[in-house]
Amino acid sequence: MSASPGPRTPATPGHPDATSPAQALAMRGRAPNSHEIPAGKRVGERAIPGEITPGEWDDAYMTKNVLVLDDEALIAYDLADTVEASGRKVIGPAISINEARELAKKYCPDIALLDINIRGQTVWELAEELRHLGCALIFCSANAAPSDPDFAFADCTFVPKPSSPEKIRKALEQAG
Repeated sequence: MSASPGPRTPATPGHPDATSPAQALAMRGRAPNSHEIPAGKRVGERAIPGEITPGEWDDAYMTKNVLVLDDEALIAYDLADTVEASGRKVIGPAISINEARELAKKYCPDIALLDINIRGQTVWELAEELRHLGCALIFCSANAAPSDPDFAFADCTFVPKPSSPEKIRKALEQAG
């Protein structure tokens, strides 16, 4: 004799009061994946599946997620706008290394656009973690790129600050 599944509640999939896609995803125990964020949307502005057109879904599956980290908020948001204008999705922007680390764990970015010096700390440890996640790295900093060929990130793109949106877009294209 099998056990009865019990009464259905609003938190049970298929319950008449659980009709929104967000509720359905929550009932399945997960949030939308990063590939479910349409292009041009920041992670904090997630679209709910079913509220976007099929064409937007096609764009979302092809778009790269970019983690933006800069400790100067105006620059961080300017970089985020440039990333969005390039057709990619922004994760963040983050203004601290810890915030960037948490966003990276949660959303697994394809590309990271990082300032090197964040409130007196360098981002090398975070960059190594992101590299292990398969994330392409772009450093956008007023600090000069290290010239040592044995430097762990010598193969990464370094964009000087201040930099034009065109240079940022070119670096994003090269990263993937």
